[in-house]
Amino acid sequence: MYSSDTVMELYELEHQGFIDDLHLYRSYAMLSGGPVLELGCGTARLMLPLATLGYDVVGVDSSASMLARARQKLEASGLRSFSLVEAPLPDLTALPEAHFGLTFCALNTWAHLTDPVDALATLEAVHRVLRPAGLLIIDMEDSERRAPGRGELLLGGVFDGGGERVTKLVSSSMDPVSGVEQVTIFWDRLRAGVVHRTMTQAEMRYWSRGEMEQMLQRAGFAVQELLGSWDLEEYAGRGDRLIFVATRL
Repeated sequence: MYSSDTVMELYELEHQGFIDDLHLYRSYAMLSGGPVLELGCGTARLMLPLATLGYDVVGVDSSASMLARARQKLEASGLRSFSLVEAPLPDLTALPEAHFGLTFCALNTWAHLTDPVDALATLEAVHRVLRPAGLLIIDMEDSERRAPGRGELLLGGVFDGGGERVTKLVSSSMDPVSGVEQVTIFWDRLRAGVVHRTMTQAEMRYWSRGEMEQMLQRAGFAVQELLGSWDLEEYAGRGDRLIFVATRL
């Protein structure tokens, strides 16, 4: 989805300055003591502040463009206690066994795993690289709250792109059998009176609480906490977020 440099730049524009969920990962990094592994690290939005706090951090992402920007940002900050791995999930074979104190998958990244086989294999791979009693955090939108897309074009946001106005439009439609959504994103950049459009497509799946709990159990995890917000509030049955905090058994 974010394989091209142009799409990476637009992703970076959309997420720059977003730190609403940082407290969540900072709290559990402190509890676990690290090292920290992020699945789908993108351009180091969360890796950078965690590395700045002194944690050894490793980021895995399938996009070379994302990782190149992440490396640029981390090195520009003078940080050296990090590693970046280009690999698609569930491939964590480049990482050592029983090494990490905390692994996390932030901000709906888990939804890019649409195949139950790949999702379970990813959890099993995380189990291999976490040390005993290590923590896994998966943050998703609450599927109980989401209305499935019906193909309509919706406004996803408007951003200032340094001299150009960028409008994000999103269209999605869900397969009722598989639960997989076909998502199309348009970024319209208005520059000097001319609109330049960039389009990208992806498949996403918003897993239910029951599906996640079953997979976590099968992969050797126990759900320690179920949170409904980035402020560490307990999940109340339906909310903006569905955040699993699980312990490796």
